[in-house]
Amino acid sequence: MRPTSRELLESIRWALDEKVAPAVQDRWAASTLRSVRTLLDHLVVRVECEHELAAATHDDLRTVLTEVRALLDDAASEPWSSLRAELDTALSDDAAPLETQSAQLLDLCDRLLRALRSHPAGIPAGTGEHVHSLLTAFLARQIERERPLFMPAFMGKLF
Repeated sequence: MRPTSRELLESIRWALDEKVAPAVQDRWAASTLRSVRTLLDHLVVRVECEHELAAATHDDLRTVLTEVRALLDDAASEPWSSLRAELDTALSDDAAPLETQSAQLLDLCDRLLRALRSHPAGIPAGTGEHVHSLLTAFLARQIERERPLFMPAFMGKLF
């Protein structure tokens, strides 16, 4: 489809830079304009890669949580048994939209990390460290996947 989303966003950016910015005298308005430019730079990248990024994140997290679920087989105490049941439900739910599934899986990732801190004795020795390493490795990969969305768009003067 022409113009592409990128072309539309770049034309908005050009119009702001060439037509609006030279006429802005107020410091607050100039600050707002810089913020809008930054967000447009972010959107230029985001519209092109967000679907691939969301799918990659979902697949990665689903794989990690499937492995975590298997590690929790011997964890009978709370909150581990409840988390295991929630993992079973979340990992078997293919009918919900991808965004809903991913939000649920990310929430479980967060809750698992919190449970590791608050209930470390409730799972077999070594399992907690393994689960922690799997989840933090996922988060590190996620940061790298999302880096292009924020660098260099948010590197300059924001206000």
